[in-house]
Amino acid sequence: MQLRGSEEQGMGDGIRVSEMAKKVAHTWRSLPVSEKQAYKAAEEMDMQVYKEQLALYKAQLTPSQKAALMEERIKKKASRELKRKKKELAMFGKPKKPYNSFNFFMAERFQEAKGISAPAKIKWLGDEWQNLSSSEKQNYVQLAEDDKIRYANEMKLWKEQMIEAGREDLLSSEKRFRMLRNKGTKPVKVSEVKTVMISKTAKASSSPEVLAKVVKTKKSEE
Repeated sequence: MQLRGSEEQGMGDGIRVSEMAKKVAHTWRSLPVSEKQAYKAAEEMDMQVYKEQLALYKAQLTPSQKAALMEERIKKKASRELKRKKKELAMFGKPKKPYNSFNFFMAERFQEAKGISAPAKIKWLGDEWQNLSSSEKQNYVQLAEDDKIRYANEMKLWKEQMIEAGREDLLSSEKRFRMLRNKGTKPVKVSEVKTVMISKTAKASSSPEVLAKVVKTKKSEE
């Protein structure tokens, strides 16, 4: 059967996926009915084998394993929904969350931090932050407070714009969005708080480079 062979040959030649899809669709349309039926029969047979193997696999699971599998499915579904919602909110220009005081401290000191990798630098900065006195932290605390005000003002304007655009559904889904973000997470121990804070800080949306620009902008405004 030429359909599969031509597909593999085309992919090996470095053809784009979109172009390959068009070629495969054209080849499929040009096949005689008898050959199409042969492909469909093979597909149905493969699906039947898959269903039988899946049923056998599920039959061997213990109740606890079934519960764990179901929980994993729920987590994956929540994760997909969260990504979709994040993308949609970003498309409509939802303001970014305010940075905390440690975020600003990290942005200012990241380049001079000890460590080869970014996680190592962030860990070192976390230790340095814990050793700062309240007065030494005050400047970063103030930056964080200013950013909270910025966020509150931008959110107020954004909500008004969404209502005007007829997208109140984005506002009513805020609570659901937070629930999805927290769904399936396990309680964090006190000893893990610092690690969680660092891992969140390392995300792209709060990258050292982005935060450094924010700090420079704040200082230029003062």
